[in-house]
Amino acid sequence: MGGLILFPDWMLSAENEIGVKEVAGAGDNPRVIWYHSFTDLGAQHDSVPWCSSFICAMLESNGYSSTRNALARSYLDYGSQIEPRYGAICIVKRGRHEWQGHVGFYVYQDEHYIYILGGNQKDAVNVRGFKKDILIDARWPILKSDLLN
Repeated sequence: MGGLILFPDWMLSAENEIGVKEVAGAGDNPRVIWYHSFTDLGAQHDSVPWCSSFICAMLESNGYSSTRNALARSYLDYGSQIEPRYGAICIVKRGRHEWQGHVGFYVYQDEHYIYILGGNQKDAVNVRGFKKDILIDARWPILKSDLLN
């Protein structure tokens, strides 16, 4: 469990999603609605926060389990805890409330920032830097087949 995977399938899928964004106004991007379909919330609008929905969609569509939860912090109890590495699920602080957060996939870091590929980052899928001091945890995904053993 948690072995080294150089190019995780979920990351290849996530990279192919870069550029997907919310539709301004009354419309909804069907791709964001598809992300939402992987959570128990099943939201029907792209204005509903979708960072966790994006993670769920990328994992589930590649044979990995997810939390199926629309809350970013639901990933704090998921998978195995690891040091951040390419493809790790990173949970960061956001907002004033304990339940709030943001989640995305670790890409790289520099002296002050970790760079996360995620959804709903400025209303789009992209890579964005977050200050290292707001990182709460990094987790490694679980293959669905590992849950059966």
